[in-house]
Amino acid sequence: MNCIFCKENSDSSISKEHIIPESLGNSEHILPKGVVCDRCNSYFAIKIEKELLNQPYFRYIRFAQDIFSKKGKAIPGLAFIGHPKGGIIDIYRDSDGIFINVSSPEIADVIVSEKVNKLYILRLTEPFADNVALSRLLGKMAIEALTKKILHIEGWETEIIDKSELDPLRSFVRYGPGKIKFWKYSQRLLYSPTHLFKTESDELYEVLHEYTFHYSEKNELFFIIAIFGVEYAINLSSPEIDSYSQIIRSNSDRSLLY
Repeated sequence: MNCIFCKENSDSSISKEHIIPESLGNSEHILPKGVVCDRCNSYFAIKIEKELLNQPYFRYIRFAQDIFSKKGKAIPGLAFIGHPKGGIIDIYRDSDGIFINVSSPEIADVIVSEKVNKLYILRLTEPFADNVALSRLLGKMAIEALTKKILHIEGWETEIIDKSELDPLRSFVRYGPGKIKFWKYSQRLLYSPTHLFKTESDELYEVLHEYTFHYSEKNELFFIIAIFGVEYAINLSSPEIDSYSQIIRSNSDRSLLY
């Protein structure tokens, strides 16, 4: 078997690949060993996922959703002490309440001396725009999700590894900005991350993530995914997203996920 990204032999690889990062609550969308080699798996975890997960929005959403790190550690949220000597601090939450981690002596003095009595928890609804790390992650997830979709078909390697049309996106995922400076994507809020859906029998459930593909009349393949209520879409064929915006408008702004 060869890796779907570097195309090198991956027969000795032992790690399974999480299409959506495990640190975003994914335990079901997984590729078997060898589909993505250990080297690429490790690189993506360090160079893409780690950078993205350290961004304020993803720290907040993991804190708000009680999603722990791979090592089982709680993810701190961000809060603000509104005082000239205040600033940003880490906060943790458990069944006993909220705890703060103060590394600055000045901020600690402000709290201990009771010069402030309010703590403002930062609440972020979406990641910042034109996010290179997010764009690379979306590209990675798109190629992997497409692979999972056809993995059961004999000769699937030809449609993924040998598909030259995927090479520009594959290169952007592996190396970041180069000949292509930025791979554009669509981003919009569909629903609150804490929104509860209802089944036909009136049972409530929460959706962490869901995805689909859309093949347009212009022969463009789009990967659409919602993570904690934010919908993202990326074009596997080209670093342009304008035609997807037109498709959404013609669909009365309804998500193609449904």
